[in-house]
This record gives sequence, C-alpha cells and structure tokens, in this order.
Amino acid sequence: MKLIPFKWLPASWGLKGKAFERAEAEYLYEGEVLDRHLLDIDHEQGSPMHRWNQARIDLEYGHISEYDACVVQLTALSTDPDELKRELLDLAVKHGKITEYERDVQLAGLNSDDTERKIALITIDAQYGVIEQFQADKEIATLKGEGWVGGPSGCNEGEFMFELDWNDQWIADLRAAGYEGGTDELVMKKWFADICYNEVISANPDGVDPLVFDTARESLRRTFKE
Repeated sequence: MKLIPFKWLPASWGLKGKAFERAEAEYLYEGEVLDRHLLDIDHEQGSPMHRWNQARIDLEYGHISEYDACVVQLTALSTDPDELKRELLDLAVKHGKITEYERDVQLAGLNSDDTERKIALITIDAQYGVIEQFQADKEIATLKGEGWVGGPSGCNEGEFMFELDWNDQWIADLRAAGYEGGTDELVMKKWFADICYNEVISANPDGVDPLVFDTARESLRRTFKE
C-alpha cells in the first residue's frame, strides 16, 4: 500500500478525468488487479467492450479456457444472431466440442420453413453418409410432392444388379397416365415392362433379336416377382 496519496505527487498535477484515474491506478496497483481497474476505467461495466476485455484478462490470468474466452468475446460484439450462431458452432468444431456433422445439422435450414429445414437435414445426412443418396433423393421428392423412382445399383459376382424403389406420388402419376393394377408393384411391373420393351426396340431399330428380347424379359422377372 502506498503511503503517499497519488494526488500529492507532481506526476498527478494537471491530470483530469480518465487520465488521472489511469495514472493513479498504475501508481497503486500492478498485475491482474491493475488490469481490472484499468478495464473499469476505460469501459462501462456491462458494455460489449468491457465484457470482451474482461474475457481477455480472465484468459490471460488462467481463469477461463481459450474456448470460453472466445465464446464471451464473440457474444459480446455480435449484432447478428444468425451469424453469431454460425461463429459459435465453427468455434465449437475448432475446439473439438462438436463434429462438423453436428454443426451442419444445427445450422440446417436456418430461418427456413419446416419443409426446407427437413430437406436441408436430409441433404446433410446424405453428404455425411448417414443415408444413401438414393434414399435422400426419394425423401426430398416426397417432401416436395414430386414423383420419384430409383434405387441402389451394384455388381454381384460380376452381374450388374439393381433394385427399384418409388414413392406414392410416382404411383399416382403412373395411374394417372393409364397404368392400372391392384397393387403398387403391379403398376410398376407394367410400367417397367414398357421401359424394357422400348429399350429393346431402340437398341434394335432393324428388328428385335428374340434372344435380346428374352434377356430383357428375364431381367424384368428377376426385378419384379409375383
């Protein structure tokens, strides 16, 4: 503790306001105590810059982690709630608090309606391999009220294989186009038969080879079983 008041010293003469307060604090204190007194002198308590610099001091003297300091500082200076959310999530990824997938899920469809958010979530799941792309395409088309048909494909023991899947709107579209059947599978079978036939005709403009036609028909039977 200083025995001589600062105002008695020549160094204080002529100083006023914050200049006097800062010089007096530097005369009386040091280290963390000085930094906190200077903080209160320079910035109004509770103001954005006071909170920002308080976090800086807390970090400097080991009272909080770098992550927590950054959270306080970003929040203190932010004026855009959406941008703040993005910055905080990016920060959480950087410090290993959450994964990139978790960040993107939380950001999905920000300020969008319910359908757009659902589509964004499905797209993210496909991007990160949570679901296959064809599943995402089907779910998105269904949400949009659009017909969809597709499915996975691959090779099994050297033979190309594929499976067909569809949504309800696709069946409704086929029925509206004149395809009839007691079940969705039968409607699909009739449509697929037309597709196979047209493909065979297109591939053989000068006449259909019976062997080629039989191969197409057998492929149809493997795809759709009664």
